[in-house]
Amino acid sequence: MKSVIEEQTISIQDLSVTQQADVERKLSVTDEEDLRLLFPEGILSKKESTILLYVYVYGYSSTDIANTWNVSRQNVNQIRKKAEKKLRNAYC
Repeated sequence: MKSVIEEQTISIQDLSVTQQADVERKLSVTDEEDLRLLFPEGILSKKESTILLYVYVYGYSSTDIANTWNVSRQNVNQIRKKAEKKLRNAYC
């Protein structure tokens, strides 16, 4: 006999103050935690990992990153492409 589980949606306001704080803490993952979860150590440099994180997870453009880091957009794209190649070689 199959059991059917109903999907239940609740609002954050339905939770206790302690539960709300726990949810908010779990949702506020830092860049360092994101990097460790997404890219295992040893494959990419920190700069490569950070660029991929900002482009693919946070949605920043190469221009945004370049302006923030005071480097050229081309430099950011070169690092991104090199990182993507490293990941392809490691996992494909």
